[in-house]
Amino acid sequence: MTQIADVIGLIARSHYFAIGGRPGDACQTFIGALVEGVPLGAVNRAFEAATYCEAVSISGKTDLQTKMLNELERAYLSATKPHPLGKRKAECFAETLLPFFDAVAEQRALALADASVRQSDSSRVHSASLEREAEIERNRRRPPRRPLYPV
Repeated sequence: MTQIADVIGLIARSHYFAIGGRPGDACQTFIGALVEGVPLGAVNRAFEAATYCEAVSISGKTDLQTKMLNELERAYLSATKPHPLGKRKAECFAETLLPFFDAVAEQRALALADASVRQSDSSRVHSASLEREAEIERNRRRPPRRPLYPV
């Protein structure tokens, strides 16, 4: 799953920046939401579908799904031994995972990324105010020190 998660992460990152996303924590939130959207066992089902060359093709793919299809096929072909039906098996593998990257999942991930941007903006304002208060405290006038022992 980690190799598949890495492939999903790379495609999600490039897609996020292609649609005008902001760099930083929002990108990581977007990637995390897409990776977590793939339920446990889905990759095993995809490998099983590839073994039997059985998958339902999705029509009207989104841009994200098209990118995922190509990269998941490449990842499958590089992870498995050469086979006469290798290309068909890779297509079945990728087609089985594509429903988890539909427009609804993409919108949910974008909403989470936007929320993290808003949250980080407010936390940035809060940290700036704390920094100003600390600077004021450092620069305030202090009373003169009294000697420890009378001389």
